[in-house]
Amino acid sequence: MNHLFRHVIPSLFIGCAVASVAAAAIEEKASQVITQVQPQAAGNHQHVHALGPSEPNMQERATLLKRAEAALAAENVNDAAQAFERAGLILHAADAEVGLVRTYMQAGEYKQALSFIAHTAGAHLSNAEGAAFYAWLLHIGGQGVIAKRLLSEATVRLPGNPLLAAVRQQLRSPFPLAAGQLLKAPTRFAPYGSLSGLASTARVVGTGVLVDHGRRVLVPIATLTRSPDVWVRNGLGQMTKAIVEHRMMREKIAVLRLVQPLPTVSEMDIPARDAFPGSIAYSIEYQRSPNAMPSWPILTSGFVGQPVGNSTQRKLGITLPNGPRGGPAFDAAGRFIGIAVPGSNGVDQLVCASRLRTGVGDILGRPMASPSDPHVPVDQIYESAMRIAVQIIATR
Repeated sequence: MNHLFRHVIPSLFIGCAVASVAAAAIEEKASQVITQVQPQAAGNHQHVHALGPSEPNMQERATLLKRAEAALAAENVNDAAQAFERAGLILHAADAEVGLVRTYMQAGEYKQALSFIAHTAGAHLSNAEGAAFYAWLLHIGGQGVIAKRLLSEATVRLPGNPLLAAVRQQLRSPFPLAAGQLLKAPTRFAPYGSLSGLASTARVVGTGVLVDHGRRVLVPIATLTRSPDVWVRNGLGQMTKAIVEHRMMREKIAVLRLVQPLPTVSEMDIPARDAFPGSIAYSIEYQRSPNAMPSWPILTSGFVGQPVGNSTQRKLGITLPNGPRGGPAFDAAGRFIGIAVPGSNGVDQLVCASRLRTGVGDILGRPMASPSDPHVPVDQIYESAMRIAVQIIATR
């Protein structure tokens, strides 16, 4: 995990930690989360810190916010965090706090972002930014039921708010995609990422899995276009060019070699045995896009399906919108169990990790006997997946 933000000023961390939820406990958790952001006495105002809201201080604050946004756009998370923190000391308001949350996401710190945005949503009830961003992060992290209830509560408080309406429209889809207003600061619902070197016709065509300590990517062959130009980008907005190294025809998976390695988790855990039918599974996918803009991946939960014939493939068992698939799947312990691929009969399938290892060997990692913790929080799985799952970008 990246620990860039241990220096954050303690007064900014009033955060309400949001625990991950299993499917059976979603309704109970929804009530708890909604309670956190109900109106409280004296809870609707902005809090002035020691410097006070004098005109010179507010001018300095505006300058700090601009500086922070510029640093974030340049993917300089340290400078962005420091400037947002200083702005937050002058005036305790939602704009600086949402900026910090976006900085955490740019650094791949989903758990930190989720915790802090819970505070923002509850402390600034007269502003839509906190509730809108909280709902978005909950949704992409697999907690869509809670996200919709939270958004409904905010809409009752702030009827007709255009930001809430735009987010609500997107969250009606399992795979929301930020566009238009939702890509504008200070509430940009996506990471920043360079488009340098990309052709004007480049677009996001699917999802891949980063392996071999960030040096290679596995992707369904069907995802690749005829163009030899391929790029990959992670959930932190970091991108590099890729070259098709070889194709595993039996598995229908291609191996891409990256021109420059991408940062990844220290080691991707793999179970010694393939996931059994009926076990909990989490799928991570990026939304296809008509352009090459960066975005955050989306986690969806379900249960591993039945074997497909006598092969080491399973029905995916997770309901997803139509798409090219290619994202990683994890079990309840956060271990990599395979890659989601489109089935020939329209039913998505899971190419199990054991079958992938037969084709690629140890670049996938070595199986582990048993997990130290059979159930890890889903927000921890999502945070790891921000680096493991990558956008596949190709030209038309």
